[in-house]
Amino acid sequence: MSSMQDHEFPEVVQSDFQESDDVVRMLESIHGIDDDLPERLVAREQWEREYKVGLASLRSALALTQAEVAVRMGVAQTSVSRTEARSDILLSTLNSYLRALGADATLTIRVGDSLVTTDLEHLLSAP
Repeated sequence: MSSMQDHEFPEVVQSDFQESDDVVRMLESIHGIDDDLPERLVAREQWEREYKVGLASLRSALALTQAEVAVRMGVAQTSVSRTEARSDILLSTLNSYLRALGADATLTIRVGDSLVTTDLEHLLSAP
């Protein structure tokens, strides 16, 4: 087994990195980069509201509590609560949540004019 001591690492020079403020200023200087920012923020907020309501509503429609879903998932109730409140979720977490509800999900991916449809379980089991 090798250790970090067995490897040579190049010397990192502070000048190799840009300060994050410099990067932000550079991006902000691009003409038109945020022209549609207000619309994108409104769309994102709407999506987050729908998403947050979506998982909890689905669970409620099935007359399940967060505690019951947590038992089925093998996690704490607080994990279910956080999952329902997140605006970004791993597909594997979504799949576990849906399985705990007794549901399956189908994912449709559009590439140009082509549509590819697969079930989430199959997608996650692919190498």
